[in-house]
Amino acid sequence: MSAPARVRLVRPSPLTWLAIIGGASTIAFSAGFLFSAYPSLPWLLPVHFKLNGYPNGWQFKTYARVFVPVFIQLALVATLGAVAALLLSRVHGVHDEQSADEQAASVAAEGVALIAFIWVAFQGYATFALARMWQRERAGLGRGFLYYEIAGI
Repeated sequence: MSAPARVRLVRPSPLTWLAIIGGASTIAFSAGFLFSAYPSLPWLLPVHFKLNGYPNGWQFKTYARVFVPVFIQLALVATLGAVAALLLSRVHGVHDEQSADEQAASVAAEGVALIAFIWVAFQGYATFALARMWQRERAGLGRGFLYYEIAGI
């Protein structure tokens, strides 16, 4: 039986680290906000609305339901983070940080990390928009939601 191959990661760029730190901060801030806002949310959350914006469907307030935006953020980070880690991983051969292969891997991982940060930030806005919508019990996530959608696309 042969020894297991050693896996090494190409060094992430400073912009990749900035996206990682920004994403982690956004998730922590979203979770903290929802935890502090939870007591002020109505016990029945409006989840479906008529065309005029008034609710016609509700669900009971639970931590699992309120924290859905944070769960989405974590799923985005897990999925896209795994892609970035796979791009940066190297199992065999000589490792040269100046090689075209490793530079391409670093740039690709940087792009994936930035996409992850954009969508985590989008869900961060959704966190506040949902809480505001639940509190006022009217449909609509605000103009900011549309702007984040466009920026994400």
